[in-house]
Formats: sequence, C-alpha cells, structure tokens
Amino acid sequence: MTSRATRHLFQAAFIGLACSCAVPAFQTIPGYVQVEAPSPTFASSSTLSSSLSSSLRLFHDTSAFFDGRPSSRLSFLLRLSAEAQEEEEEVEEELKFPPNIISSSTPKPNENNSSEQHDRQKSFQQGGLQLNQRRWVFRDKYPIAYEVATDATPWRRESEHEKESDTDVVPILLLNGFGVGSFHQHRLMRRLLLERRAKNNHRKQNVRYLVYGIDYLGQGQSWPAFCDDGNSPDEFQLSYSADTWIEQLGLFLRDVVLADAANNDGDSPRKAHIVGNSVGGYLAAVLSSLHPHLVSTVALLNATPVWGLNLPFWDGKLPAPFVPRRVGRALFDVIREEGTIDRYLEAAYATRGAYDGTFHDGFGDESSTGDGRGVEGDGGLGKKIRACTEGKGGHAAFASILWSAPASAPDFFSAEGHLQQQQQQQPTMKQQQQQQQQQQEKLHPPQQQQQPEKQTKPQKIQFYQALQSLPMDVLLLFGSDDPWCTPAVAKRMHSTLSSRRNIHDNDDEFDDECANTTPASRYVAIDNCGHCPNHEAPAAVAKVLLAWFDADDNVNGNATFRRNNVELIPNNGESEATKNGHGVMVKEPWGDVWVREVSIEESRKLDFMDWMVANMVG
Repeated sequence: MTSRATRHLFQAAFIGLACSCAVPAFQTIPGYVQVEAPSPTFASSSTLSSSLSSSLRLFHDTSAFFDGRPSSRLSFLLRLSAEAQEEEEEVEEELKFPPNIISSSTPKPNENNSSEQHDRQKSFQQGGLQLNQRRWVFRDKYPIAYEVATDATPWRRESEHEKESDTDVVPILLLNGFGVGSFHQHRLMRRLLLERRAKNNHRKQNVRYLVYGIDYLGQGQSWPAFCDDGNSPDEFQLSYSADTWIEQLGLFLRDVVLADAANNDGDSPRKAHIVGNSVGGYLAAVLSSLHPHLVSTVALLNATPVWGLNLPFWDGKLPAPFVPRRVGRALFDVIREEGTIDRYLEAAYATRGAYDGTFHDGFGDESSTGDGRGVEGDGGLGKKIRACTEGKGGHAAFASILWSAPASAPDFFSAEGHLQQQQQQQPTMKQQQQQQQQQQEKLHPPQQQQQPEKQTKPQKIQFYQALQSLPMDVLLLFGSDDPWCTPAVAKRMHSTLSSRRNIHDNDDEFDDECANTTPASRYVAIDNCGHCPNHEAPAAVAKVLLAWFDADDNVNGNATFRRNNVELIPNNGESEATKNGHGVMVKEPWGDVWVREVSIEESRKLDFMDWMVANMVG
C-alpha cells in the first residue's frame, strides 16, 4: 500500500471512529432519518462526551444494517478502506421528489421569483383552504421550493363601508427539522387555518393567515439545478451550513413573506411569526437574534440547541475531500435505508399511527377514506423522507452538513439596503477616509506599506446566547416524550429566556409601552407527544399558537403584557383531566395528547441528573 493510501486509511480511521459514536446519535435525532436532522446532533450527539452511552447503544443498532449482524468499528473501518480503493462508479436515477407535494416539476434556475407552479395532479384547494407551491431563487442561482397556505374563503363584509383591505394579514413562517421538506408542516398548516376560520366566524373578525413552509437548500425539493455529488459547477464552493440556511431564511422572510403580506394588506405588516421544530428551532433563534426587525414572535417546538458535528480537516465547502466524501457516503447510505428510517421514527414519535401511513398525512382530506385514515400502501412519513434522499446531490450535502461549523454572524444585508442607507447618512466620513488613505499612500511608498491585517473569523453564535439576546416574545412548545430534547432541555431554555430584562428599553424599534417590559416567555408541555409536535399533535399546537398570535389583536395594553397573561391552553370542558394533573386533553386522530403549562418555578427546579442532561446538550 502506498504512503498516500496509508495516510488516507489513517485519516478514515480517525474520522470514522468519531463518526461511529457521534453520527448514529446525529441521525437518531429527528435528523436524517426522522424529520429533524440537527435534532439528533443536538440532543444525543452534540459532542462525543455529551452522549457517550447513548451513542454506543445507537452504534450497536446502526451497525446491524451493514451486513445483517452487529459489526465492530473495526469491520466498519475495513469496509470503508476497501471501498476507498475502488473506483467510484455511480449510476443514480434522476432526482425524485417526495409524494404529496404540490409541484413535482424540476426547479429552474432562472425561474421568476413570483411565478407560481401548480402540480398537474393537485394544485390543492379544498373546503376553501388553498395550498400553492412556488419557486424562489436564492443568491440568483439556487431554486428554492416553498409553499404558502391560506384560507381562500371569500371575505365577508359586515357593512357596506368595509373594504377588503380591512382584513388583517398575519404572515407565519414554519421551519422544518432536518431531512424533510415543507410536507412535514401540512397538518399544522391545515389546523392553523381551520382554527383561525372558526375564531373569525365566532368573533366576526377578518384576520387572514398566510402560512409558509420552505425547503432548505440541500433538503426536500431545494437543490442546485445541476447536482453531481458535489462536483458540478453549481455546487462548487457551496456549503450546506447553518450560515447558508440562515442567509436563505433571512432573505426569504424579507423578500417573499413580508413582501407577499404587503401585497395582501395595505398596512403591510413589518414582521412575521416564526415557528421552528428541531433544527428549525435552532435556525429560528439564531435568525431572530441577528435580525429582530423581521420577527414578531418566536415559537420553538422541541428545538435542538446545537448544530451538526463540526468535524475536523474540512470546512464543508464542496467538493468534499477524499476522506469526508467516503465517510459521508457510507453513513448516508446506512441511515437512509427504510429500516433505519423506521427505527428512528419509532424513537422520535410517541404514537406509531402518527407517522406510519395509518392516517392521512397531507394538507387536505382527499386522500382519506372518510374517517381520517390514509390510503393503503401510502408508506407514511418514512417513504417521503426516503424520497428526499434519492438524488445526485444527497451524499455531498450530507457530508457538508456533518463537517460544517455552527452559525456565525453573517451580515447578508450589508451589501444592500443597510449599506446604502449608511452611505447616505454619513457621506462626509467616507470622503474623509478616502482622503486619509490617499495621504498615507503618498507618505509611504508601496514597498514600505504594511501587510494588510488578516481577517478574523466570524465569532460563532451559541444557541443559549442567541436566546438570551432575543428582544421578542418566545413560546416553548415541547413534546414531553422526546428522547433527545427532553423536558430538562426545555426547562433550561425557559430559565434562560425568563432571565431577560428590559430588552426593549432605549430601543427605537419598539414603542414606549414596551419599554421596561420583560419579553414574554412561556413553556407549554405536550404529553404523549415526541420530537415533532407540529406533526404528531397539530391540533394541540394550533390551538396554543392561535392564542399566542392573537395577542396582537387585542387593543388593550401592549402585546407583550398580553402574552405574559393570556390563557394559552383552551378549556375544552375536560375538568377531570385538569384535576388529575395531566392538563387539558386534546384529541388527535391517532390518540389523545395532554397539554399543560410549566411555570418558571418548576423550570428552575432541576434535579442533578436533569441539570447534567440540560447542560450537556448545547
């Protein structure tokens, strides 16, 4: 074996040993197997030390998929080295898209941002509820798939003097977990619109929700136009990282979500509500801390407080070097097997019927048999997740995510409006700087000029630091049966949020009535629900979010005061449920869930083991 091959083998051994412990946990999370990839990395694989026992157990389970029996790490590495000596010969099918999504057409790089694509099979509209899929171009290069759901029921005038512009438009952005697309939000989209319609009819209000779902670049249907395992021109120097996704979401929020709301509402809402599940919660917290001027409130649904594995020797920019490419390919092929996906979904959900296809999983009822049950052979959520991995870019994307670093502080607006505004406000300073530079060039010949200072790397953003800095109201909605983002993790987030003080003070962004007001922070626990409340308990989540969002509608007092005091959990008449300590029962098609609010006093009381778990994760 040549010295070069030997060096590759030792590198594969080092990284493969780390991945053998960390990656199974990374997947275990709702991650690649489930719907929340970073979720795995957060709760059980944020670091090797944070979940050693869990990682060892998961490794034993995952290793069985290599050859049908438990394998040692040594056999895993030997297989990697054997594969590394062979030439890569791949013949993969063209990119497939998960079922039950509005548009199945391939994204086009030069597609108009505002154009709307409807699937020939469904453009979905039923019972007045409408779901449309569209394309938006990110960085003038990458076609991004997104969906927008709304209630298309004709607006009802209560008097001849009312105009359609009197309707209040409320934009809401739902952020997915890892390894799925916006199809994972269909149940919650539908429930939010139905709850809003019922309240409009009851109170004779005219409030219209615009509910958005989006596929991150390298997930779902959002891919470079041409993928070749990280080797195509469209993928060159592309990093599937937290910074890339945060940049994508920030621009999408400003240029699409708020722009659409302005077109539908003459008053043009300046901000949107963000709801993030799993890694979507991580992205929501960091994005909102960087650009609070775009965000009205944040709701975190079993948010994962960590990003990826941040493995050494590579920054995640494609094309991948030899070792990361081989390791990422081997691991990706293991976790996307149908059996592996099913095992991780079983861990992530409290009720199997919520994801196995027993009940319909779409935006509407047309696929149902009339009693809410799904069509035989549908395959459930696992089949959709598997479909997301069947393309020519999945292996490279997975490797890039494994190696990419946590979020930093990208100033992706600096080259646009903010920079222009700054130049207009301080033109003389710029002229003075130019004059000083010219004087220095005259005094110091080129050969005597000092070398330019090295650019410092952007500082990484820690999740709990981002939480601490959020100036808006934050709601925690956590499934209590999550094996990774446990109630102890939620309680730590709750305590962190409650420690914020007078964040609105001396801030021109907020009015006087918000000054000296602590932002609201509430924690609602959902029992008999796992890592994905948006998918496993959509009715319960929609009821709580409706009360949370509607604090803006009340004209008495400021919204923060109302969110600190509003009753988030509706009283559905189940008095016995409230008495026995379980909370309020909400019926879901696959089983009942129990909703209760956790006080800040309870969140601050953690026993030693819970304290250890909460501090090890993130």
